[in-house]
Amino acid sequence: MVKKCSKLITQNTGSKIIAITGTTSGIGKAIARKFKQENWQVIELSLPDFDVRNVEQIQNLKLPKLDVFVNNAGIMPLIDFEKTKLEDWEDIINTNLRGPFFLSQKVIPLIKNKGHLINIASISGIYPEKEFIVYSISKAGIIMLTQCLAKRYGERIFINSISPGYIRTKLTGQPLPQKLIDTIPMKRVAEPEEVADLVWFIVNNKYLNGTNIIFDNGLFVKYYGP
Repeated sequence: MVKKCSKLITQNTGSKIIAITGTTSGIGKAIARKFKQENWQVIELSLPDFDVRNVEQIQNLKLPKLDVFVNNAGIMPLIDFEKTKLEDWEDIINTNLRGPFFLSQKVIPLIKNKGHLINIASISGIYPEKEFIVYSISKAGIIMLTQCLAKRYGERIFINSISPGYIRTKLTGQPLPQKLIDTIPMKRVAEPEEVADLVWFIVNNKYLNGTNIIFDNGLFVKYYGP
């Protein structure tokens, strides 16, 4: 059953409204908390009430006019390429790419002029991952979706994506092995709150558009830069 937006708004003290998918933990939870602290109305679209894999639920979703929408919900299962089954492919693609595609289709008409659509991608969508192949494909799609939508709608709203590196969430696993942390230039993992701060920066910027922001502490440059 689709819940009306009034039941999904977790704080109703401000005049501006942000809707976020996947707020039960990690980056989504941190974004929701950040905007609540800034006295925004926050609409949380998360399991079990809302499933981004359910296109019919997306199409029937009732939302008010929005200042910001964040496609954040995602999964990152470790599945060997040779053992990947059709249901694995569909679960990852439907969650990470198909859901954001149809959500964007749904919400772009609802985003106010000069509002923001922000997609959470991943550095895995930029450079190849041999252990997370389907996940990497889905996030590469999110980056391209962002740029295509910015080309189509960028004269009215701001559309950007963020490609985080290693963030301390359930998605990446806790704790990360020290050997992995040592590959990061500053030798530390980012906190979800740091991604939330970046989202806040984007929302308060009125020039950034059609951009994929790599947020990985220089990891991409270290291994793939000139």
